[in-house]
Amino acid sequence: RRGRPTSPTMSSSFASPPPPPPPPELPAGIEFAGAILILILTSLIIWKITAPRPLPAGKITGVVVYPLKSARGVNVRRASLDTRGLVYDRLWMAVDARGSFLSQRRAPKLALVEPELPSSADAPLRLRFPGAKALEVPVVRDGPPTRVRVWDDHCDGIDQGDAAANWLSAVLEVEGARLVRMKEGARRPCDARYAPRGSLTAYSDGFPLLLASEASLGALNERIAARGRGKKVPMDRFRPNLIVGDRFGDRDHRSGGAGGGLAPFAEDGWASIRVGGGGLSPALVFGVVKPCARCKIPTIDQKTGVPDGAAGGGRADFSDDEGGGPAAEAEPTATLRTFRTGSLLGYRKKGWAKDVFFAQNLTIAAAPPGGVVAVGDVVVATPRRRPSWLAWGVRGVDYA
Repeated sequence: RRGRPTSPTMSSSFASPPPPPPPPELPAGIEFAGAILILILTSLIIWKITAPRPLPAGKITGVVVYPLKSARGVNVRRASLDTRGLVYDRLWMAVDARGSFLSQRRAPKLALVEPELPSSADAPLRLRFPGAKALEVPVVRDGPPTRVRVWDDHCDGIDQGDAAANWLSAVLEVEGARLVRMKEGARRPCDARYAPRGSLTAYSDGFPLLLASEASLGALNERIAARGRGKKVPMDRFRPNLIVGDRFGDRDHRSGGAGGGLAPFAEDGWASIRVGGGGLSPALVFGVVKPCARCKIPTIDQKTGVPDGAAGGGRADFSDDEGGGPAAEAEPTATLRTFRTGSLLGYRKKGWAKDVFFAQNLTIAAAPPGGVVAVGDVVVATPRRRPSWLAWGVRGVDYA
């Protein structure tokens, strides 16, 4: 017997459910933004993983303050820092009658001007010069500011009076010379192409501190000797503020000796250094922002004020800001040209090819209030990154 036919209602109750609706498509812009976010996160992870590790590099073997720009330095065991570098460093400057800076390039006799480090912010600046009566300059903070020039920078200074001006004019043999002190609160920014925003300096050539290595000086002197070019060149020719030496033993930076365990010119590869930080003293951090292109000054004997190979002795030269530059075979520049030019070092920065480089310019990255740098402080260096697409345009990357 046949069964009853199935009703449409009954058959539909056993049918398969309809497929779920497809998920809504994301707008193309959201997909693109997600891909970019993933790329950024991946790049940050790679950047972190490949970051150079800080390594012990040596220790501070010399600290030098130059109260008067281009005059003799004062060797100290320890020095405090402010926002513009070592306290009192290049706070005073000699200028010509037009307000342009005087340095040993144009007035080599500045090498013979010997300042004393002031004992306080209100203490006078004392200057000595062979054969001249010592000068005491009371601090002058008031009065109309004088517009002065340091290379391409124009900033305010306070004239320190006629007595100082007459003394400088006489000993430097520069008519119309004046002495200025940087105005309280004046801000002179460092070159933004190399220094982080907010970096300041006083009357230095461009950056608040200069770092030099004993090992590098030793290597240079070995090359000078191998070429039969005369005596060793002492460190004072390069006028550094901080001198780093062998971490395994003491050296005397003034002798021009090598630095033992520290490799010559290792500082070329540093992006930053951390100094001190042992015990209760906070560490100081400095950016190593630019190799120092050397001028005529390293060729000037700091004991006589006479440039090497100069026909005119130590007379002032006002041909240009460079004082005519070094003589063709003047040392140590002549030997530096054999292995330390921008082209030989592989630097591709515009204008660097023919410059000779020795020592490194520093900016202050982290210096707590009352920060002090001292002889014996340990130096820990962070290497520079190699050039790559990740590091394009980032400071602290190789100059190649």
